[in-house]
Amino acid sequence: MWFEVLGGCLGETLIRITYVILLMLYSLLQPTPSKDTYNRLIARLQAGENPKEVYEEIEEYCRQCNPSNPMTCLESCELWTLKKKNQDYAKNGVGNETDLLNTIKNTRRIRILKNLSAQPSSLKDLQQKLKEEGLYRSQNSLSHYLMSLVKLHLLEEEGKVYRLTEKGIKISEIIDKETFQELPSESKGYEEAVLKTLNNRACTYADLAAVIPRKVLSRVLRRLMLKSFIVKDSSCDRVFYFLAKRRPTRRLSPTELRIFHAIPKNDGISVRELSGRVGISIRRTYKYLRRLRIKRHVLKHKKDVTFTLSPKGISLVKSINTVLNIIAD
Repeated sequence: MWFEVLGGCLGETLIRITYVILLMLYSLLQPTPSKDTYNRLIARLQAGENPKEVYEEIEEYCRQCNPSNPMTCLESCELWTLKKKNQDYAKNGVGNETDLLNTIKNTRRIRILKNLSAQPSSLKDLQQKLKEEGLYRSQNSLSHYLMSLVKLHLLEEEGKVYRLTEKGIKISEIIDKETFQELPSESKGYEEAVLKTLNNRACTYADLAAVIPRKVLSRVLRRLMLKSFIVKDSSCDRVFYFLAKRRPTRRLSPTELRIFHAIPKNDGISVRELSGRVGISIRRTYKYLRRLRIKRHVLKHKKDVTFTLSPKGISLVKSINTVLNIIAD
C-alpha cells in the first residue's frame, strides 16, 4: 500500500516539475522587446511623431506577447511602461491644430508655464506656488497638466524637477504678450478658424458660414466681438439705390427728377452721398426715393455686413501661427 502512496506523490511531483519547465520554455519563446526597439520608439516620440501611431505599434507587440503572468509586464517590460505613460495622450492626444491650441489656451497650463519660466520646480513646489496664487489643485491634477506639456516638448523632467525647454521658453514669452486665455480652452477650433479666415480678407456672414457651421456662427462672432478680436462694419451706408430705368417713363416732380438724374447709371449710391449731391436733407431724400421706388424707377439693395480683424485680432493670429510653427519644428 505504501508503494502506491509513494508512486502517487512522485507522480504529482513530476507533473509539477514538468509544468514549471514548460512555463520557463514558454516564456523563453515569447518575443522580448530589445533595448533598440525601446530607444527607437522613444526617439520617434521625441521627434514629434504622432503618439497614436507609436501607441498602436506597442499595442501590436503586446497582442503577440501574451505573457504567462501579467506581473511580467509590470515588473520587466519597458514597452508596457512606455505604453502606459503615453496611453491617455495617444488616445486623446494633441495631434491636430485644434488640440494643440486647446492645450496652450488652458489657463492653468499658462500659469504653470509662467511659474516654471521664472524658476524650475518640483511638482510639490509648483503646487505650493500655485496655491499661493489662489489655484488649488491636487498633485495628480497638476501631473496631468504637466504631462500634456511634456508631450509637446515644452517641458522636460529632470529627476523630480520640471523645467522649460527651448520651445517652452519661446511659447511662454508669446503667451506673456498675448491673451490666449480669452479664447475658449476646450473648443472645436471655430474661433481660430474665423480669425484665420479674416486674416486674409474681410468676410461677410455667408463667407464665414462656409468655414464653420452656420448654427454656431452667430455665437462665435458675438464672442469674438465681445473680446475685441473682430469688428463689424457699422457703417450706416449699407443701403444703396440703383436706377431701374434709363429714363423716366412717368411724370416726376422737379425734386424727384433731380434725384433720379443724380443716381449713377451703372453704380449704386448711398442715401448720404445722394443727399449731398442734390442738396437736400437725408430725411427728404429718403421720402423721394420711396416715391421713386413705388413708381418703379429706383431699386434698393442692401450691402452685406462685413467682419474684419481688429489690431488685437491681427496680433493674436500672428501669435497663433508662431506657436504652431514652434511646436511643429
